[in-house]
Amino acid sequence: MSVIRRSIKVLRMWNRPLALSLAAIHAGVLLLAFASKQPMPESRSCKPGDSTPESICFDSWTAAGVSVLADRPFHFSYEALPVKALMIGDLPALWVIDLGIEPFLASGKIMSRVTESYVAAVCWLVFGSLQWWLSGVYLSARRSKQRSASSRL
Repeated sequence: MSVIRRSIKVLRMWNRPLALSLAAIHAGVLLLAFASKQPMPESRSCKPGDSTPESICFDSWTAAGVSVLADRPFHFSYEALPVKALMIGDLPALWVIDLGIEPFLASGKIMSRVTESYVAAVCWLVFGSLQWWLSGVYLSARRSKQRSASSRL
């Protein structure tokens, strides 16, 4: 079967309850993860010589190991178990995002850091939900194929 025919077949099954449920659950958990965190403090530009013994110039936006999404810090080690499971389950979508938008964002100073964090969060929401929707469509198709095969017996 050609790729176009398969794509049309998948699009015909867009409203499968399992697919819509998985996408909605994903979106809900991700939005809850964003809403449960406090926004980051405003970014500071630390230059050499800004730090004195009394005060250290620290920009939390450039802290090691912290990803900033929707103006909120995420670090895998410190996240709750549902968010960790979401991050692991969304790895295929996150790789697509990383390959697709990261070169665009890194190509120049087009947007502010805050705007980039929101663009990345929206991409995660869209591509992650799309990934879970496609998984639900695939599982629904497999289940209906198995039902039709068992009814023929």
